[in-house]
Amino acid sequence: MKTQTFAYNTSYAPAAPFAELLVHDDDGRIAPIPIAAQIDTGADMTMLPIAVLEQAGARFEGTRVAYDFSGQRHIADLYAVLLSFAGRKFYLPVIAQENVSEGIVGHDILNDFVLTLNGLAHVIEIPME
Repeated sequence: MKTQTFAYNTSYAPAAPFAELLVHDDDGRIAPIPIAAQIDTGADMTMLPIAVLEQAGARFEGTRVAYDFSGQRHIADLYAVLLSFAGRKFYLPVIAQENVSEGIVGHDILNDFVLTLNGLAHVIEIPME
């Protein structure tokens, strides 16, 4: 079985698990937009920079209440978007974030994979089907 690996981002202290997401437009008129995204096993939903969502022509879906790690309540904008991660495509709502350049991969994607966070080697390992 093949395994896909992603290197941790060592500019964080401690090093953090990151992977590449590809953000697609709905009709394939633009090339997929690669974005670095932190693997966050505590996040329910994937979050992406609003600038990337707008570039891909993602559709605004509405708002929802979201809570940050401290329990503080926020109103979050949701956009429907086509994403690729580790060889699979997902069409799902994501939370738009302002003033950031990286994304967060949440349970909405991660629950479809077996992940090994190999902190000693600073890599994420994902067995491919």
